[in-house]
Amino acid sequence: MNGEADLGDVAWGDVISDDDGVLVVRGQVDDLPVVVKRFTDPSAREVSTYALLERLGVPTLPVLGSGPDWIILEDLTSAGYRQASADDLADPDVARLIARWHDHLHGAGDALGSEAIEYSEFDLIDDEGLSRVAARWPDLADAAAWAAGRLPAWRQELSELPHTLTYNDFWSSNLAISWDGSSALMFDHNLTGMGLSPDP
Repeated sequence: MNGEADLGDVAWGDVISDDDGVLVVRGQVDDLPVVVKRFTDPSAREVSTYALLERLGVPTLPVLGSGPDWIILEDLTSAGYRQASADDLADPDVARLIARWHDHLHGAGDALGSEAIEYSEFDLIDDEGLSRVAARWPDLADAAAWAAGRLPAWRQELSELPHTLTYNDFWSSNLAISWDGSSALMFDHNLTGMGLSPDP
């Protein structure tokens, strides 16, 4: 990690959000604006994912400190970024910046084993999920039953394809663009995990 800051070093500010077991609070560490994320689950993936991305050289917000269930990140603005808006997603220049960041993420992830991060987009399709689909949309029950019967074969086929890191939570609210327009990065890495490589 980039720093040794601890929760005791934070001058606490306003709560940004408190949803899905993640408390996000603004603060300061030695007059540097920060965002602190605290996780209800002490095995939260995001802390270890930031460490992995830093080790791989994937651009992220600077991490000033972390523990089993918390992480201190430098605030976007002081780190040289602004939060993107929905309008940015229609800008071809921003699209190129996002593509460059994703290329970096995938390139770094190509050398990792498929178990480098416990979370995988492949885990989103399982018997329980297909049962929920059938219950919610009865007209899809036959298709869900057919898919459930194919799951073992699909999982085997997918396991034989190249894997890499995938972001899995693309929204403008998770996108940071540098003030000079030269770079962009994604943040909020709770859903970052392993998935299919775009370059099989």
